Amino acid sequence: GGTIAKSAFDKANYIIDTEYPLDEWNIYGVYCSDGEDFYPKEAVSSMEDMVAKKINMLSYVEIKPHHDLFGNSDIQYEYGYSTLLPECLKKWNFKESNLSKDGKFWINNDLHFLLSIIKDKSHIWHCLRHMLSINHPEREEPNAK
Repeated sequence: GGTIAKSAFDKANYIIDTEYPLDEWNIYGVYCSDGEDFYPKEAVSSMEDMVAKKINMLSYVEIKPHHDLFGNSDIQYEYGYSTLLPECLKKWNFKESNLSKDGKFWINNDLHFLLSIIKDKSHIWHCLRHMLSINHPEREEPNAK
C-alpha cells in the first residue's frame, strides 16, 4: 500500500553510473505508475539527477482509468490521485502536446523528457507514439524536413 518512486529512480541512476556508461549506451528510462507517491519531491529530485546525466529520454507515464474499482466514473480530480505528475509539471517546463486527443501528453525537448496519462487501453498506442516520436512534429529536428 503505497509508492516511493525515488527508490526506482535511485536504482536506475546507480545502474546507469555503474554498468551502462552513457558514452557506450543509449539510455531510455520509462517509469509507469498510478501517480501516487508518498514523497513526490524526493522522486522528482532523483528524476532530476537522471535528466542531468543527459540520457536519451526519460518518460513518465501515469495510468488513470476512467473508473475506479467500484465502478464510479471520473470521481478523481484533474490528475486523479496523482502527486508525482503535478510535481513534475511544477519542476520543469513542459509543452502540452497535440499528438492526439486520446490521453494527455507533455514534452520538454531540451531535457528529452516526456509525460503521458493513459486513461484507457485505446491511449496506449498514442502513448507509445509519443515516446517513440513516430509522426510527432513537435519532436522533429529543425532541418529534418
